[in-house]
Amino acid sequence: MITLLFFIISFLLFAAAIHYVMVLKRSKMYPPKTVVRKKIQTLSTFAVVSLLLGVILLYIPAG
Repeated sequence: MITLLFFIISFLLFAAAIHYVMVLKRSKMYPPKTVVRKKIQTLSTFAVVSLLLGVILLYIPAG
């Protein structure tokens, strides 16, 4: 059950990162591109960490 939660969180974070990539492409002035890039980096990092935790928990036997 907790593994599924990590996969869902990971998916949502990746979706948010993709959304901000689209914002970055159409952004002219506001929000600043450096702020959007930082959000993309942060969301992607937490998505990868969440995905890795989900995979690790998937292979740990439930005792």
